Amino acid sequence: YEGGQLNIAHPENFTGTGQSDAWVFDVVDDNANGQGHGANEIILRMFSTEDPDGTDNGAVALSLDFEGNLRIDGTLQQNNTSDKNLKENIIPISDPISKLKEINGVTFTWKEGPDKPKVKNGEDVGVIAQEVEAVLPLATKINRRGWKCVDYEKLIPLLIESVKEQQAQIEELKQQVEDLQSSSDS
Repeated sequence: YEGGQLNIAHPENFTGTGQSDAWVFDVVDDNANGQGHGANEIILRMFSTEDPDGTDNGAVALSLDFEGNLRIDGTLQQNNTSDKNLKENIIPISDPISKLKEINGVTFTWKEGPDKPKVKNGEDVGVIAQEVEAVLPLATKINRRGWKCVDYEKLIPLLIESVKEQQAQIEELKQQVEDLQSSSDS
């Protein structure tokens, strides 16, 4: 532990980019770093320990703030347990298309201010948590500060069921067209 940072060097058999790389855990002051991260974030960064002045030169790889927001530069790979043997009361989502129609995909600009969370800066794309909550409440939650959040991964089942329902409608319409064509040919 040195100067507010916990430095963790990799083991000798590390197969990363080089033996000089290390991880540093750091508590960052938003006003000091100018990188748009929130105050009092815990930052995991990779940097070279060979810099002559001892400064880190790596980009932020991962940040976890006290709001519970995790940001990752790169790809998050996760395996969510979804085994049928662990579930009961399995019920398909009812009326998925009408639910999906109630959720708008939007572009927007994050509000700034001392009473606003340091989520992101500038323009973004997403959905409105209140709209999701109205039709699929299990895909939303409220964080410690009372802000509504969306678990975007939980929107996937709604999309799957919507596509299936829409495909059934398409198949039905195709059959009606075929029936009309065959009756007009006779």
